[in-house]
Amino acid sequence: MGTTTPSFKNSIINKFVDVMCKTVKYILSLIIAGLCIHNLYAQKITLSAEIIWKKKDVYLLNYDTANVPFIRFNYKNNTADSIYFYNSLRSPWDFPEYLNFDYYPGFLVNYGNLMTWDIVMTSFPDWSDNEYVVTIAKKEQYLDHLSFLLYKKGRTNINREDIVKSNEHFTLDALTSLFRMQLELDRDSTNLQYEWFDHPDKIASMEKILDYYLSQGDFKETNEKILRKIREINVYDNCVYLKPHESFSFEYDLTSFFLLKGSYHFIIKPRMPKSVMHSDNIVLPKVYKGYKLYSGQMKGVEVILSVP
Repeated sequence: MGTTTPSFKNSIINKFVDVMCKTVKYILSLIIAGLCIHNLYAQKITLSAEIIWKKKDVYLLNYDTANVPFIRFNYKNNTADSIYFYNSLRSPWDFPEYLNFDYYPGFLVNYGNLMTWDIVMTSFPDWSDNEYVVTIAKKEQYLDHLSFLLYKKGRTNINREDIVKSNEHFTLDALTSLFRMQLELDRDSTNLQYEWFDHPDKIASMEKILDYYLSQGDFKETNEKILRKIREINVYDNCVYLKPHESFSFEYDLTSFFLLKGSYHFIIKPRMPKSVMHSDNIVLPKVYKGYKLYSGQMKGVEVILSVP
């Protein structure tokens, strides 16, 4: 009767161990994948964010047409229900194209804060070596007035009042408001531009810009129009409506960040309110036009923009 040599036994054992290891790895992979899928679908609504780049007419500083960054948010309904919720990451105010840094659209009465813009544009900073955090301001009088905060990475005392007084926040706020006000002129097809822009087909004349806005009404009339417009905003127009497994995306223009350069860590945490404080406190119904109100938790997102 033959005997099995130790080397042959070891070979069988090694093969058995190898097969078992592969089997265990396969089972673990299935478990992990299952947990990931379960975690995804356990979140009824998921939020994602990414930085995308697009060509845009800038005509400011040394840029004509340039590839500039945008931040794109995407909501995904992972359920078999039709769901709606208030979009706390999108402002229903005049200029939803840009992130808002405490600049109230229209309340500069369309004439613009010329002195503020001149300070920024005559000594334009370079933040190439700086790192910042961008997040949503936590304390707001109205949910439908959305504002963001910018502060240096590593800062421990994150106090809103101190942050908005910083030079960085002041600069970003002023630069973004300049883009907003130029956008208003562009929307009205005035063929006018503020003096810091150099679009070849537009006229840079503050006198003509003032004449244009004065023709729209005086200071008091303009503010009254703005306030009426704010009161007329329909809260439900700023809600997201998602059918089963449907998605909804929207973007913000980050041209100001592109010009300032530097690194920006966006930390965005959405809120799912059951009511919205507008001109009055509006309680969102549990069902609206066949869509169920979602007021549960939604995980925040983080994304980094680096502009050398």
